[in-house]
Amino acid sequence: GYEPLGPVQQFRSWGISAILRVNTTQGDVYFKVANSWPLSAHEPRVMQTLADWYPKRIPAPLTIDSDRRWMLLRDFGPALRGNPDLDAWAAALQAYVPLQRDAVERLDMLWTIGCADRRLETLPAWVDFLLADAETLALIEPQEADRLIVVGPHLKELAAKLSDYRLPSTLVHGDLHPGNIAAQHGEYLFYDWTDACIAHPFMDLITVLEETDTLPDQALATARLRHAYLSQWTDFEPQDRLVEAWSLAEPLAALHQVISYRNIYGILEVGTKMEFARGLKYWVQKLLSIAANQSTQRRPNPNI
Repeated sequence: GYEPLGPVQQFRSWGISAILRVNTTQGDVYFKVANSWPLSAHEPRVMQTLADWYPKRIPAPLTIDSDRRWMLLRDFGPALRGNPDLDAWAAALQAYVPLQRDAVERLDMLWTIGCADRRLETLPAWVDFLLADAETLALIEPQEADRLIVVGPHLKELAAKLSDYRLPSTLVHGDLHPGNIAAQHGEYLFYDWTDACIAHPFMDLITVLEETDTLPDQALATARLRHAYLSQWTDFEPQDRLVEAWSLAEPLAALHQVISYRNIYGILEVGTKMEFARGLKYWVQKLLSIAANQSTQRRPNPNI
């Protein structure tokens, strides 16, 4: 029932995906094929399965070609990014967490459809890899490399401590930011699942909070959104324990992004690497900043 009204156009083409668009009698339709890297998900299968489970939250592909990782998607409205309404951002998080909570019971299927294993127990090996990886260390400033080496053992300790909290591994989007959330008429759709994985649920919060600088009051927005997310896990841990868990998870969530960018960087052609090199560097800096701030907060005040 979709009849094209014009030519197929190149909507986007970059190192990790190509997207085409055509206007039809039923609105715009998008074709997407994503690159494959060691930690990438099989996005067409993931979206098709998640749309079956959560039809109000995941846009169902019109069709997929599983072997070639192709899919067709309808246009599902404007992104949350650019919307200054903090209530809408909070509502989006409140719509998202039930997916994570439900998916706790569906891990076997998530493995089957191609979600990567990025649970807390995998992080120590990744820390060791990054600290020994000449390419990673060459992409950041020497002083940043030195600090990363120093903070490495601490990151392993944080992962061990976080695992003591009663928060289960589950579905993680991996790139959950307002540009990957469609918001229309009070409904929220979550898309772009190339980084889908099984991990600690809190890994998804940092990429939303990272864009609160676009809202009128960043401090208020950060506190409000953090509470909107954490308060939905209180049947696993009380609120004060959830706040503690987020403190442990925040630098690990930045580490999660560093690992993602390093994996993507490793498979790209030379001419397309720089954008992801910048992303890797950014998240290393973010990780070091969070670790430094937390260290300062833990340090006793000599004037007391």
